[in-house]
Amino acid sequence: MREYSLKDALDPNHPTSAYVGLRPLMLKIEANRQHLQVVRSMLPIDCGEHCLYVSRTPNVMTLIVDSSTWATHIRLDSKRILHELQQLSDYVELTQVRVRVGKS
Repeated sequence: MREYSLKDALDPNHPTSAYVGLRPLMLKIEANRQHLQVVRSMLPIDCGEHCLYVSRTPNVMTLIVDSSTWATHIRLDSKRILHELQQLSDYVELTQVRVRVGKS
């Protein structure tokens, strides 16, 4: 039996990563990074750097920010963010933007 390294398992393009269950996780992480870049591009510069992570379900985009102060700023702007996201073909089905405070 052939042995595979952890590097092989973590590489989303390596054929064995699907067998150990890491490939779907790595693809999801990469998708969330891309969503984060899109969301940050829609935020004012001072707010964007405080958005740490984005998680998406088909209808809800959840933004994780570093403090309650910035969460409030972004919540007040969430309708605009949702509207701008819905203008992009990948986000048409979104119905809600949520903002949560996380740890940095």
